[in-house]
Amino acid sequence: MGNRRIHVRWDSLAWIICGLLGLGGFPTAVAQELIPILGFTNVWLYEVSGTNLGTDWRQADYDDSVWPLGPGLLQNAETTEYPAPFNTALSVAQGTITCYFRTRFVLPEAVNAAPLHAVKLFTTNLVDDGCVIYLNGAAAGRIRVPNSQTYLTTASAPPASEGQLDVLELDASNLRMGENVVAVEVHQFSATGGDLVWGSHWVAQIASPLSIVREPVGVTNLVGTSASVSVEVSGGPAVYQWHKNGIKIAGAVNADLALPAVSTNSGDYFAIITNSLGAVTSTVARVWFAPDRTGPIPLRAIVSRSNLVDVVFNDFVLGPSVDVTKFSLTRVRNGASIPLASAFSSQSTVRIRLNPSEDWVYWDDYSVTLTGIQDNEGNTMAPGSVMPVAWHTTNVIGTLNPWRYHNSALFDPGVYDNQWYGTNYRTTSSWGAGAGVFYRFPMPVETCFGSLNTEVRFQPEPMLFRKTFVLPTNITTLGTLTINFVIDDGAVFYFNGEEILRYYVLPGPITAQTRSFAGVGLPACVTRSITVSNFFPGTNWLAAAVVGSPGSDSDVCFGMNMEVAYETLPSLPAQLPPTLTLSPAGPGLLAASWTGGGYALESAANLDSGTLYPWGPWTEVTNMANPYVFTSTNEPWRFLRLRKK
Repeated sequence: MGNRRIHVRWDSLAWIICGLLGLGGFPTAVAQELIPILGFTNVWLYEVSGTNLGTDWRQADYDDSVWPLGPGLLQNAETTEYPAPFNTALSVAQGTITCYFRTRFVLPEAVNAAPLHAVKLFTTNLVDDGCVIYLNGAAAGRIRVPNSQTYLTTASAPPASEGQLDVLELDASNLRMGENVVAVEVHQFSATGGDLVWGSHWVAQIASPLSIVREPVGVTNLVGTSASVSVEVSGGPAVYQWHKNGIKIAGAVNADLALPAVSTNSGDYFAIITNSLGAVTSTVARVWFAPDRTGPIPLRAIVSRSNLVDVVFNDFVLGPSVDVTKFSLTRVRNGASIPLASAFSSQSTVRIRLNPSEDWVYWDDYSVTLTGIQDNEGNTMAPGSVMPVAWHTTNVIGTLNPWRYHNSALFDPGVYDNQWYGTNYRTTSSWGAGAGVFYRFPMPVETCFGSLNTEVRFQPEPMLFRKTFVLPTNITTLGTLTINFVIDDGAVFYFNGEEILRYYVLPGPITAQTRSFAGVGLPACVTRSITVSNFFPGTNWLAAAVVGSPGSDSDVCFGMNMEVAYETLPSLPAQLPPTLTLSPAGPGLLAASWTGGGYALESAANLDSGTLYPWGPWTEVTNMANPYVFTSTNEPWRFLRLRKK
């Protein structure tokens, strides 16, 4: 039997035991209870004199009544801190290689009632250096000790690190109803080694029949975008094995299978899930990585700094040098064309530089028109795409701005059950009004924000704050909040109804019982920058819950200011619906041309497949241009359409 080794702190042991079955090499537990059998502090009888006890001592009926006993961990001459406490000091003579330990446990009723083939035993061990474990006289597992050992056999190696946890699945075939006897021999790596440690934690798991509750679903992705398939079962423990085109995939042993975005990963996938009670097989999910046939799409254009515009695409674009004639910059109010000097790309961004003789009219409305930009696969974007050029703007909420606040939980306890942090919550008469910094003594006369301003009464429940601010109507939803705040003791901040920041408060909803997990002493100034994607044109809402620490702490402090960085977009003239025209372009040639920018020309060979009409399959034409010329001899029958990009 193999073993898995992990090293954790004592406060992580609960995770190790509960998460034991999720480790690589063991089945993943699905809603499976782990039944405790032995703990690290279990009492063990021990014999550490260096005597050769042969093999009789392993048997369940061996007389160990004269052995001394003590709780784990048991140790000799160990000076390193371990992830479980040392409870029994041993006196082991120099040169002793093998020491002996025995204990008993009564099998829990739930395990007694289960069929033996449905029971698994797992043990987490702290041992220096190696050991062999016997259950009712039969070998059940070993760690770093060779087979056919004697009392003079040394461990094959010491632990990789002091305090290392060694996890084993034990042979459970020799379990008995009622009392069971565990015998362990601990071997030293060297006869001159002086330290010895022993302790063990045992759990049982009872298997239940497996049933698939969610089958894997096929996906179609472009090459370059990753995909995944997954399966969900009830019952457990569950051992997963994925197959592709009927062949087992090495290492694919989890419920979820991530597939790198390459065409060779196209295929038919299914999973076989097993445990000691049987196996179930999922349905087949077809995964296809289609070649990228679509051109890049411009997402946004923004003034990055003086005389520069950054155009961001949804895909990497060819570069680094880009033909600047593929871009044109226009002042919206008069249609004037702005001369451009150069264009360079980096991954998915193209940076356009204005002619050095040109200057922006700051905050004026501009648009950029793009044609002929290609991605790394050689696909060409929809010609004539027009993007409004955005400007970065910063708005400031000052420290002395007014707030509505609630610290009347005694009279209005139901406030925490409402959406007090929501966008359109209406405050009641229980809410007061004031300006920061809010405080209650004892407090220093000043904070890093300056003088204290509004004194409030103390309550042990969280104190709530709300305020609004107004942004222009021509903004994007994406931006940055830079919050500077002073708090005693913790806080949770919300922006437009969504949580954006926690400070010294554990996860979970704000209730009357919510408290900070740490006191801050004297309030200090804290700065956080948060990217958000829920800016509203017009009114925006900011809310905060200020939370005290448990105990007798009765001081309150809350003050903040905030910079709001957002993007403003000009309004562009409305475009008329496009028209698509076909005309002869020479012998055997046909030209497709269309009005309107930002439309991709797509074609399909046949729409006579019933339910597929009008969905194709449609594909973008290669080397897209307007007009686009077809060779009729090569493409005798073709359907065309325009799609806005």
